[in-house]
Amino acid sequence: TALLPGLQALASTRVCWTEQERLFRSDPEEDICQALPLQVALSEERVDFEVEDSGILVPSPNGTRRAKLSKRFMMDFDGYGDMRYCWSLKSRSSVNTTGFRTLPGLAVLLTEHHANLNVGHAMRDASFLAHILYRSAEGALPNVSFVIVKDHMYVHMLKQGNRVSKYRQDSLAALMRGSVDTSKIAFLTDKEANATLKELSGNTGGICFEVAAQRLREWYFDRGLYRRKAWEYCSVDPALRPDLFLVEVHGGQGTRRWANLTALTSFISAHNVSRGLRIKLVQLGQSTFCEQVKLYARSKVALMHHGAAVAANSAFMQPGSVMVEVEGSFCRGRFKSWSMCEAKLSNTLNEPFARTLGLRYVGAKVAIPVSTTNEPCPKQPLYFFKQECLIDLNYTGMEEVLRTVDLIKVPDPEPPPSPPPALMAVQSEVAATPASTAPPQGEVLWQQPPQAAAVDGSDKSPDRPRMSIAFAATFSLTDVSTGQSWTAIQLLLLAQLIVLAWWCCGRRAACRGGGRGEG
Repeated sequence: TALLPGLQALASTRVCWTEQERLFRSDPEEDICQALPLQVALSEERVDFEVEDSGILVPSPNGTRRAKLSKRFMMDFDGYGDMRYCWSLKSRSSVNTTGFRTLPGLAVLLTEHHANLNVGHAMRDASFLAHILYRSAEGALPNVSFVIVKDHMYVHMLKQGNRVSKYRQDSLAALMRGSVDTSKIAFLTDKEANATLKELSGNTGGICFEVAAQRLREWYFDRGLYRRKAWEYCSVDPALRPDLFLVEVHGGQGTRRWANLTALTSFISAHNVSRGLRIKLVQLGQSTFCEQVKLYARSKVALMHHGAAVAANSAFMQPGSVMVEVEGSFCRGRFKSWSMCEAKLSNTLNEPFARTLGLRYVGAKVAIPVSTTNEPCPKQPLYFFKQECLIDLNYTGMEEVLRTVDLIKVPDPEPPPSPPPALMAVQSEVAATPASTAPPQGEVLWQQPPQAAAVDGSDKSPDRPRMSIAFAATFSLTDVSTGQSWTAIQLLLLAQLIVLAWWCCGRRAACRGGGRGEG
């Protein structure tokens, strides 16, 4: 086993798999994690940020840089925090692996706790796999040939009648598309995994992997590979223009439900941040992987209370879009009640995720949990799991959140403006346009989207629609006696000719008068 600083991972040889032993090492070393130093040196690729403030991240167009860092290695394998992911595969040197089939290439071990059901935790495994695939394509690693999923809580899920979620299966299939067939993804403890083992071993009793790599970090940077692979898998058009302001809704009898969804949507719709966007309220529980990928790809802004969907789906948003994570208001000192906490922009639980992946992010500590019972809502994160705690909001804080989002989201290119009113050029163009291609009477070819009313109640009139020249040229007046149609431009020209004739006549009269006086 060796630490790979540039990959921020552990790589092991002589990792084998049998139906009886599941996964083990055939070397005599007892504990590979305990053998690692407490302080490890790593090298990572980091995103440069143009704005990097408490609760705000705006990636820089300058790209990324390599950085060396020293991290304290955590011996506890609990999956909740950085550097807590070393899985010490048990040594079984007594097992005779002589006849086992050896699979070439790299086997990737995905070890996130309860990721087989929780899509947010599954995203941590996906970020590691995407990171390995990206570095493998660069030539830093052998090609990935197998993926082994070891969810250490899966055995308890199976006892409750749960299986690997379809979202989890599809997300891995999207990442591996074009490199590894889905039959080479094995979920340990699942009955299908044993069938895969038997097929691969060729009745030799087991298989061994040439190299197996496992993660150490919580999140990994992949240069947008996961988003691109998911878009390709789900047929998302890369030229898609985001048109949604998405609000995730926790429905049913679940936790983290909005206390007043009508007030929230009304507040957003009245704010300038939603200009040109359609507000969409979405409950994601029954949505497929691809439905969620397409939805977030269309979202210019995604507003979500902390939960699984924040990390699971924000990675699919376009680079100019903004993810907003809502959590309980900021409480100073010892927590006593939510009334003593203040709303502010501040880092939320998924800030490390947004930072590592290089996403536009706003952390909104503006939630005020309110109880439907006589018992007050506890502090964060305990209120996350209380059905009786609904999520109200501090709307003064929400105003600051939406104003910040409006500042950092990348505006979509405006439609081209109407051509300048060059009278003669337009007249000749209208005359040359066949009747079949001329716009219908009264049609507006392009209209600027209406401006939302200001939140503070100030009178800011919406921008007036811009009228194209073709619109003006299609209005007409008809001479009833002759049936001849006069367009607005022709009438304007006629008026100019009358004015010119009147002016010339006046000049002649002045000249004649002046001549008589001099004579």
